[in-house]
This record gives sequence, structure tokens and C-alpha cells, in this order.
Amino acid sequence: MAKFQGEPDNFYPKSMRFSDSDALENGVEVNGPEPGKLEIVLSDGGAALECKVASSKGEPAVGAHLIVAPGAPRQHALALYDEANTDEKGECKLIGMAPGAYHVFAFDAKREVDFRRPENLKPFEDSGKAVRLAAKQRAQLELTVIPAESGNQ
Repeated sequence: MAKFQGEPDNFYPKSMRFSDSDALENGVEVNGPEPGKLEIVLSDGGAALECKVASSKGEPAVGAHLIVAPGAPRQHALALYDEANTDEKGECKLIGMAPGAYHVFAFDAKREVDFRRPENLKPFEDSGKAVRLAAKQRAQLELTVIPAESGNQ
């Protein structure tokens, strides 16, 4: 049973440990019965990021797919990635984000990018925007959608 105090949308995984391993950084692989326990510590200090995405013509980018990737050295911590799709106004909100540095990408709805491998985002680094979030911060970011034809993915 879990009991939370505070705004539930603000929670993010602050730490995750499986036995002696940092599961947030290294992940967890379970092959049969493994001795040990998984300990998860949540923080209610999550940040929020409100994004507005436009086309190259300045029109709202409806259905754009946003990917928020953690900066170095946290690129391999999949629990810190986030994603969302824009609404009819080209806007979306991401909540419960761990404090730290991120790179935000807004892809055309037709493009699929597997962000579980950080090198897949490399060709688009110049098309995204960097942002640093503090605990409980509410930040706003304006982006231009990355067209389906760009990059080599």
C-alpha cells in the first residue's frame, strides 16, 4: 500500500534501488527468482513543462509528438524520459518531471523515433531545445516541429 501527501501530479521517481544496484540508472532485469528487493523513493518536487509547438509557417502543430530526453549523464535513465502529443492548439503539458537538464524535441506526428536508444536522437539535437528544470518549477517552452522529412531516421 502507498500513501501520498502533496499534489499527485508532482511526484517523480527520485531513486530506485534493486539490492545494491541503482535501478534508476541501470534498469532492472529479472530472470527468475532474484534475491533482493526493489526500493523506490518518490519526491513531490516534480517540475512541469508547458510546451507550445508551431509549424515552420507559425501555425499550431496539432498532434506533434514531444520527446523530453534527460541530459548527460542521465541519458540511460529511461524513467526520466517523458513524451506527450500536442492538442488542437499545438500545446501540451508534461508534469512530474525530475529536476535537471533536458533536451526537448517536437516531431511531426508521422515520424516515429525510438528514444530508448539515446543515439537515435543525435541527428535532431540542433532541432530541439535545451531546458533546465528546478524542483517544483513551472516552465514554458516554444518549439518548432521537426518535419517528417528531416534527419536520417
